[in-house]
Amino acid sequence: MQANERIIFTSPEDINIFLCGELWFEYPIHRIDLAANLSAAPIEGSILANLAKSGKRFSEDDQRKALDSAYEICICNGIVRVTGSMEYSGLSKPTVYSYIREFSDAYSCDKGIITRTKTNVLLGR
Repeated sequence: MQANERIIFTSPEDINIFLCGELWFEYPIHRIDLAANLSAAPIEGSILANLAKSGKRFSEDDQRKALDSAYEICICNGIVRVTGSMEYSGLSKPTVYSYIREFSDAYSCDKGIITRTKTNVLLGR
């Protein structure tokens, strides 16, 4: 079937079968998505579509790297504070605290001062 080919439906069942496919809607013609671009996009209103809209979602690796790099930069001042980590990473205070809680095997925080419980976390040693 070609993208510009016209389709004539003879019954409602034909329409239902056809609508299971991927279509681009261009008034007054609906053409078939031959490049499969539509199947790569999440359904509007679904959980995946909502997550895709939010640019602030980070993977666990990205979270760990953000915390590690902020710690490495801020340790040059001697003490790593949550506020310094916030300034370097651009993260909010609750986000920094949530990362510290999430990676409690490597970091701890007491009165706004971040300490490492493991050494060389960034280097993987």
